[in-house]
Amino acid sequence: MTFMNDIFYFSTMMKFIPRGGWLMKGIRLPESLGDHSYGVAMATMIMGRELARREIVEPNLEKALQLALIHDLTESLITDIPAPMTRFFGTENKKNAEISALEEIFSTSPYKEEMRQMWLEFEEGSSVEGRLVRAADKIDMVLQLCRYEETGNRSLEDFWGDSDRIFASSGGSEKEKAFYSEVYESIRKKHFDKYPR
Repeated sequence: MTFMNDIFYFSTMMKFIPRGGWLMKGIRLPESLGDHSYGVAMATMIMGRELARREIVEPNLEKALQLALIHDLTESLITDIPAPMTRFFGTENKKNAEISALEEIFSTSPYKEEMRQMWLEFEEGSSVEGRLVRAADKIDMVLQLCRYEETGNRSLEDFWGDSDRIFASSGGSEKEKAFYSEVYESIRKKHFDKYPR
């Protein structure tokens, strides 16, 4: 049972580490990695069910939710490195560091290799579930962005630009891309109607 205690230690750390992108923008008391992971899991469940209902694709929700829960677990060791800082490390170096962190977190676990493969599916968007969680990751960020702007933060334009780019270039089938873009655009439109630029 030691391996479970090890994993629980790292997952609990997620509750105490703030999201770095919001810190860089001066958000006081920003959401934690644990807060974000919950939001990603919720978005994964809701969007996954809707993908199946619309008969676009039928993701394995059990697998997708596991992915949502571990997608940022590596940051319990290396913290949340905001996108603007990645250019100093390089995307490949960041990915290698995250794989090393994941291997350390699951080092005593009997399903270490399974977790590594699932995390890679998320990172590379190489499966339906990986793409779903990647989209949920960004949707949760956009929802948090809306909340911060609603409470008076007005220095967050960069996040909208990044979101526009991400949802215009997401992977998967054309129907998957259209669905994720539709979800994003509906959130964006509702927010911009309420808080016009």
